[in-house]
Amino acid sequence: MTNHTLADLEASLFAADRTDADVPHPDALARCRELAARYHALKRQQRPGSHPLRAYLLLDAWESNPLADAISEAWPEAATLRVAVPDDFYTGRENEAPCVVPLPDSALPDGATDTLEQELSRDALARLVMTASGQAHQRLVRQGLGAVLFSADSAAGLAQHLRMLGFQYPPEGRNAKVFRYQDPRVLQRVWPALTAAQQAMWLGPVEGWWSLTQPWGPWALEEMVSTQDAVVSVPLWFEAELSREPDRGPEGAVLNRLMDAKQWRAAHSAPAGNRVWARFAENGVTPSEQPNANLMRQLLSIGTAHHLDGGNLEDFVWCSIRYHEAPPSIDWDTPHWSRVLNQTLEALSADPEARFVSAFDACLNPGDETHGLHQPV
Repeated sequence: MTNHTLADLEASLFAADRTDADVPHPDALARCRELAARYHALKRQQRPGSHPLRAYLLLDAWESNPLADAISEAWPEAATLRVAVPDDFYTGRENEAPCVVPLPDSALPDGATDTLEQELSRDALARLVMTASGQAHQRLVRQGLGAVLFSADSAAGLAQHLRMLGFQYPPEGRNAKVFRYQDPRVLQRVWPALTAAQQAMWLGPVEGWWSLTQPWGPWALEEMVSTQDAVVSVPLWFEAELSREPDRGPEGAVLNRLMDAKQWRAAHSAPAGNRVWARFAENGVTPSEQPNANLMRQLLSIGTAHHLDGGNLEDFVWCSIRYHEAPPSIDWDTPHWSRVLNQTLEALSADPEARFVSAFDACLNPGDETHGLHQPV
């Protein structure tokens, strides 16, 4: 009996036991084929004698990650070979740290699946992608899958690079902060703003950093309340790779001082942006009336440039849209609105407990009670 016949027999026996629940979504299988195609294309581009390219899963953490059990079941050896990023912030609680898990080659077959092992492994990866897709559509929840990484380095070598990437000094800051490089929302907001040299520093030994594209735009109320259990389409890959040879970076450039102020703000814009879109949706504002992705980015940049953060930054975007005299938002450079903004910022400085929306309304309507529409949501 030939190997091909044996493989056919294995597949037919396996198919007889499968249920509809076992079959991954076609979109997830398509994403797996795209991953495999890029992985093998990069392998074919390697120089003779170089270390073989490997694929790795970058996870937000191992503990309390719904993907961890699935990985342990599908690839128990890979689960035991995972390497936590050795960050001092996670000393004594390494399972809460981002980690790198070797992805078996059987999950990324070169072309069609030839064996039962490859089909099982590929389908296990597709189900991970489906779970990660559901998390992405919820926007404000933890993202268990950070990325799929392609690298010729070891898991331990990658973890050391990520340790430095996650130890970032804010622009002009003197104290380092934990930087959530493993969150695809962070990467995708800042990546287009980085120079080729900065992208090369971010990647280090990584040749491809692929993450599921995260939603960034108006949010419909129906999507907010239905995404947890609904079957959703699997987004395309966001492919972070070097598109060209990087220019030489500035003299003395170091990995833990990677970004300028504008890039730093972009990297941290996703939570505020998505919370504002959620706020609009919850208040009955339709997607067509909500700020689009570019306007959201602009307003967040203006707000953070005025040192607004948290709820006050969200209030700033909310007020910019709800109070505008002409679409799409308030023009803060006009004399009237510039004066109102300065008065609002002075009120916040005088009372750190105040909220932007209340101070702003008081500046617009001195002596009047705050209108309910403009109260914080």
